[in-house]
Amino acid sequence: MISYFKGWKVNDVLAVSAASRAQAGFQFISEILNPGCILRQEATSAPYSRQVNILVSHNFELLLDAGAFISSAKTSEKELINEVKVKHKLDKLWSLITDSSAKAILEIKDVKSESRNIFEYYNVELNIGKMFVIHELKNIRYDLADFRGQESNKLRPSLNEADSMDEIVDFFKNTSKKLCAHLHLKYPQR
Repeated sequence: MISYFKGWKVNDVLAVSAASRAQAGFQFISEILNPGCILRQEATSAPYSRQVNILVSHNFELLLDAGAFISSAKTSEKELINEVKVKHKLDKLWSLITDSSAKAILEIKDVKSESRNIFEYYNVELNIGKMFVIHELKNIRYDLADFRGQESNKLRPSLNEADSMDEIVDFFKNTSKKLCAHLHLKYPQR
């Protein structure tokens, strides 16, 4: 496996690793959300929905990690990893992404931290004007509110009732795939 990455910059190896893990994570979530999956009905209940939100937040963070690795001027693995350790603050991680090609592939215009009551979440604005909400990874675990009043075909998608988690997952699954493809094109195999 290491020979595959011979000649790659450390930044790009870490970026493709993070993006491919995000892609696999979003694919896993997508399979759980598939209407034919036995877990779909469970995933719309409040406790399972919370777990899906944790997975979405984690995989979205990996996607931002990939963009930060691409953008960084640091060249050692240790320095790069330490740079993205921002205590799961997605807005701070977003601010590390300065590379224009990474931003174009991610299709994200901005990531802003918001709060409602005691819980933090992130408004993720896409270049096309669409807005997704990603729950803050650390405190979604403590949001024990009951969501029985929501439609059964929607996960507690966000604080924006118009979104469905399916749409968020599909968008970022495709985005992570594009980011991986972009990185692989930089280093054509001999």
